[in-house]
Amino acid sequence: MMIRLELTIEQVDYGALIQRFLPILRGSGHPLGAMPAEMVKRWAAALPTERKEQLAAELLNANREALLEAASAALGRQGIPLRLGGGRASVVK
Repeated sequence: MMIRLELTIEQVDYGALIQRFLPILRGSGHPLGAMPAEMVKRWAAALPTERKEQLAAELLNANREALLEAASAALGRQGIPLRLGGGRASVVK
């Protein structure tokens, strides 16, 4: 048996998100990984909100396992013994 937990991200610092995951993008061969960090941040800042949200969802999904492990560890440190698995980021309108 599994319990499904749905969460909504209400606020995103797109520049910080891109800066955090840019080294991973560089290693994955993603086109953004070839651009200097400041250029990527300026490019992302100029995007319409809908595209920024899509990009954020893509970055979160590409790093899903690391995020789930970090969230599970943080819950454990708070005395909440949950192991998170699965999940997928998507834009909700």
